Amino acid sequence: MIIEGAFFKLPDYFLSKDDASQYYEGYLISYFTLAIFLELQNRGVNNPFLNIQMDKPYPKEKNKRVDIYVNIPWLSAEKVRSSAEGYGIFKENWIEVKFFGGKGSAKGKQTKTENIGAILNDILRLKFYA
Repeated sequence: MIIEGAFFKLPDYFLSKDDASQYYEGYLISYFTLAIFLELQNRGVNNPFLNIQMDKPYPKEKNKRVDIYVNIPWLSAEKVRSSAEGYGIFKENWIEVKFFGGKGSAKGKQTKTENIGAILNDILRLKFYA
């Protein structure tokens, strides 16, 4: 629920910027990291930046990096096995971010097939490297 709560904060951040053509994937990663930080802070986590890492190397492939890594240390192994996993709450969260907007998208430089390929690449990376 922490990641979902952060995700629902994103429209507020996007509406705060006047020029939407300045958005890139880096901005989205920063906004989403800030939203996760605020969610953790609202739940009483001391120093939430210790639980969030950007560009963390995957454990199985050190040359590849995940966009956002969130560690929720207060989840015990018993909690994860029993009920938390059923709600989609995990101790380690590996998040890949994709953004298909910005200046290049209006000109049609990327095809939809390339976008699907980029998403599939990230899904497979999460499955096999995390």
